[in-house]
Amino acid sequence: MVSCSTSPKKLEVTTVQRLIERQVYPRPTGVVSPKVKVVVVTPDGDKKPFVVFGYNEKDYLSLAQWLQDVLRFIKGQNAVIKAYENEAINHNNSLKDQG
Repeated sequence: MVSCSTSPKKLEVTTVQRLIERQVYPRPTGVVSPKVKVVVVTPDGDKKPFVVFGYNEKDYLSLAQWLQDVLRFIKGQNAVIKAYENEAINHNNSLKDQG
């Protein structure tokens, strides 16, 4: 049998609760693909890979608008990602400063 002559030290534990406010950034509106009629022309007997895509004016303008919407969506998503990234960096820096 083994015994200790001193009593164990009591540890004092303190819990601090911190609220972290996280900004929720709005997502950009989605993109809907247009219905476009495409005419593909390939010359017969030509061994070179040559393809022509044909659109009427209305479908061409629809496709151009869709590409602009896709670009807007991508830029919007990049802005949201960058905002969250900056928020995470700032939060990590504040934790380093505190500890």
